[in-house]
Amino acid sequence: MWPENWEAVRLFIRCQTQWRISMNGRAGLDYGALLAIGSLFSVENLSQVVEDVQVIEAEILIQGAKR
Repeated sequence: MWPENWEAVRLFIRCQTQWRISMNGRAGLDYGALLAIGSLFSVENLSQVVEDVQVIEAEILIQGAKR
């Protein structure tokens, strides 16, 4: 793992239980919770880190759709 991605991975791990669920399964992360947790832990450059978390989120949703 590249060090520049560590903050996004840490935020994702903290939010990994905060998924919005639809009838088809996971729909995406709850961004209200993501922002609140990011603020709680004083994540620097939160907007960029959230964008990086969205990359992780998208890949998980793609992998889930393949099942």
